[in-house]
Formats: sequence, C-alpha cells, structure tokens
Amino acid sequence: MQKSGSNLFYFCGKQIHCIFTLANKLIQVQKSKISKTVLKRLLRTAEDSGGDFLNVPSVLVAQPGKNYADGNNSLITGQELLLIIHYFVREIQKYIGGAVYFLECDSDRHKVIEFYKRNGFVLFSERKAKSNGVNLLQFMKKI
Repeated sequence: MQKSGSNLFYFCGKQIHCIFTLANKLIQVQKSKISKTVLKRLLRTAEDSGGDFLNVPSVLVAQPGKNYADGNNSLITGQELLLIIHYFVREIQKYIGGAVYFLECDSDRHKVIEFYKRNGFVLFSERKAKSNGVNLLQFMKKI
C-alpha cells in the first residue's frame, strides 16, 4: 500500500491492483429512510439536529476501481477490492471514530448498484453532482 495525497494504491509486487480515495466527511442521513436498528447505531456517533436528519461522521470512499491496464483487472476481484477498502476504513476508524462509510455512484450504473447491494451497502440518499448535474446514489455500510 502506498499513499499519495489522499489516494491509496494497493500493490502486489510491482503492480498496482486497485486505487481508491478515502476522506473524512459529515453526511446527512434522513431518519425516516433507515431502520430503527441502523438509527440506534448511528445515534452513537451522530448529531441529531432534532428534525428528520442526522449529521453522521463517516468515511467517503471515492473512485474505487481496479487497474485494467494489461489485463491486471484479473488480479483482483471487485469483492476483494471492497474487502481491502473495508480493512483500511476499519483502521482509520480507530483514530477518527464514526460508525459508517459510504460511496456514491451514478444512478444509471445498474450493475454497480446491484454489486454494492450484494456486498452489504444500503441506499440512504441521492444527490445531484455539483459539477455536472448527474444524479448520484449514496450507499452506506457499517464499519
């Protein structure tokens, strides 16, 4: 593993297998959109504004991806990539706290959405990207 800015590269030998960026973020989660069990867990670290939203400290996983150059994509599966990310998020959580991490994807990326759901991520919100107006779905998972 090598850190460059806030990007994390996972190496095996001399090859880069995957890349992802981690950032500490405060997210807003609508209480009426999550289960009571998840709400109880989030209330341990979240700030309750009194309305229908919680401010939840979390880790953003941005731009997770595999290295597709020269057939390197076969060296690691998407599921292995998520396991590596989960490991790093758990390590970071020891120092900065928080109970969840989240990621985003375009709402038209149906295979990616199903992949995240199969791997335990739960849809909690959607937003428009400021840069290009694309509709982004936000998925979270407990640490």
